[in-house]
Amino acid sequence: IKNSISIGLRQDTIQALGFAMRKLDAKCAQYVDLVIPPFLELIQSWNDNLILELIVSLCNIIGFIKKNIEPYLNQILEIVENYWNTSHENI
Repeated sequence: IKNSISIGLRQDTIQALGFAMRKLDAKCAQYVDLVIPPFLELIQSWNDNLILELIVSLCNIIGFIKKNIEPYLNQILEIVENYWNTSHENI
């Protein structure tokens, strides 16, 4: 996702990730440590229009993995707070 030039390709990749997690259902828990840290890093490193879509996608993924997100809650809340503060400064 990070190296993709096409916004459409980025969006398709993010949707595919959400789809895969949803289809894996309870089995997706074993992939949380492989998926969430790089996804959070990606959100933190971007500063463009896709950031909101990434946060929404993260919310969808959290809905699939449920309690397995617990180790990452502090980092997620920091990301949301940073986005909130940054987006309101630009208004």
